[in-house]
This record gives sequence, C-alpha cells and structure tokens, in this order.
Amino acid sequence: MANHVMAKISVTGNDAVREEFNQRVEKAGQYLWGFWVEEKDWTSDIQREKVGPKWALIDYSDEDEMNTTSAWSPPTEFCNNLYDELKEIDPSVEITMTYEDEFPNFVGVYVVNEEGGSGEDLEWDEIVERVKEQHKELTEPKYWDEENQEFTEEGDDFFRDVMWEDISNWQFVTADRYQQGE
Repeated sequence: MANHVMAKISVTGNDAVREEFNQRVEKAGQYLWGFWVEEKDWTSDIQREKVGPKWALIDYSDEDEMNTTSAWSPPTEFCNNLYDELKEIDPSVEITMTYEDEFPNFVGVYVVNEEGGSGEDLEWDEIVERVKEQHKELTEPKYWDEENQEFTEEGDDFFRDVMWEDISNWQFVTADRYQQGE
C-alpha cells in the first residue's frame, strides 16, 4: 500500500480565477485528473503528466482551496498545470500547496506564481531536529535516550504532541517566504 500524502492547495487570484477553479472542482468530482478529462478519456499517461502521483483524490474543497490525498508524493504537476491555465485568466494568480506524508517521512511547501514554481521539503530526520530545537526540553534525558539516539516513551508522546503544530508553523512561514519571492 502506498504512503498517503495529504495536501492543501490554495488558489489566490481574481473572481474569474475563483469561478474557474470552482467549476473545475465540481467537474472533477473525486479525481484531480477530472480537471482536464472525462473518465472515459483518462489514461495513466494523463495522470502522470497532468497530476503526477499514481492516484490523487479530492477530499474537500471550498471557494479557493482543496484538500487532497495522493500516493507517495504531492501533486506538484497538478499545481503547475493548473497555474499554466489559470494565469491566462489572471497573470498574477498564485497556487500554494502544503503537504505531508502520513508518517510523516517528509513535509513540504510548493508555490507556483509568475516567478515560477519552487518549494522546500523537510525529511523525517530534519523534522525531528527542528522540533528538538524548538523544544529544548526534548533533549533532556527524561525525553531523549542519548545512547540509543531515540526518544523515551514519555519523550515520544511529548514530541508527537508538538510535532504537527511545529510542522504547520514551518509550512506557514516557508510558504510566506516563497510567496514573497525570497
């Protein structure tokens, strides 16, 4: 079974962009490839070229965003292809995607706008180190077993309590950096 990658994709643009995005979400139904083709015309080549991952589902959508779940990787190609089409409606459109693997083996941010597409990932070891930096108490012997280089049971519980909030904060700050063109 593939690892699931959850993503939040946000579209920032004028009213016409939001209207086009919402029409495509409605047309697509459950599948991201539905933004471009009907089910009878779907192929694995279209999936790979237009979406990226082997499969990708729309879990939730709102006026200018949607949550997706995909296999093994985030739908970066989807964001690039959607941007290429929406920029014809509004040249200043921007698409921001935050994503995380279910474990999380990795988390990241991807932004595509008139500057191009770029982003950043953190792998598991980087996530652990980042959370330990944010919460110095996690390096105390009560929480960290130095000999085995792993959290104690109490440390693992504390780490898991703060990890997702720290990931979310990192994604917010990182997305903002990329949106500002830094």
